[in-house]
Amino acid sequence: MTDAFEDVQNIDITDTEIDEALELDPNHILLKATASSAVTIDAYVDKASMYWLEEEYSLEIMDSDWNKHMAWGQITLELPLEFSIILNLKTENAESFEVSVPNIYGWCESCRAPIFNDAAETCPSCNKSLLRR
Repeated sequence: MTDAFEDVQNIDITDTEIDEALELDPNHILLKATASSAVTIDAYVDKASMYWLEEEYSLEIMDSDWNKHMAWGQITLELPLEFSIILNLKTENAESFEVSVPNIYGWCESCRAPIFNDAAETCPSCNKSLLRR
């Protein structure tokens, strides 16, 4: 599935790591890398839910009276990114460049780390239980 983003602004990428480098042929290499990026997403929420969502999810309310029933807010999430790049060694140009976001099933309530497994019982970052008590 490919999603198009209409309003992509400053993307700050952190924690870049090259995971794999493969020689495809004498003139081309494939680089696979991962990184993290803070992404700000617009959210439109019911006014009745606005206050608890603001506390629970670090939602920043931009306009509490966006319309009769909704408020406009923004939430910033740390998303992992996966890169796949084919480099031409002769021309030193990228011939192919793909970026994807792996499936995320939620975020840890303790440390806000993304959860990549729908059957996870503990957070891979802080090792706290993901099961509600």
